[in-house]
Amino acid sequence: MARGNQREIDRERAMKRKDKKKIKTTKSGFEKRKEDDAERMREKQRLAEERKLKEAEEEKKELASEPVKPKKDKKKAKAKVPNFLLGFTGGHDELKAKKKAKKELQKKKGK
Repeated sequence: MARGNQREIDRERAMKRKDKKKIKTTKSGFEKRKEDDAERMREKQRLAEERKLKEAEEEKKELASEPVKPKKDKKKAKAKVPNFLLGFTGGHDELKAKKKAKKELQKKKGK
């Protein structure tokens, strides 16, 4: 019966070895890389958010330090009148000729 005790001891050792292997075996290379990449992306996003906040604060400071400039009155744009109200009834060529004549009149007035 000396052998019976040795078997129990061997079984205990084998279980301990299995437990050690379970602890040592970690995630596969793909899973580990996936987690590492995810961690890097989280870090990048955190840094980007911090940078955006800093830029927003700097922009607020710049706006607060600059004097407010009065806006200049811009000439109001003339409302465009549709061609049919101006008496235009022709095609593309007639419209081109009319625009060309208008430009020539403006050049003459400008001189």
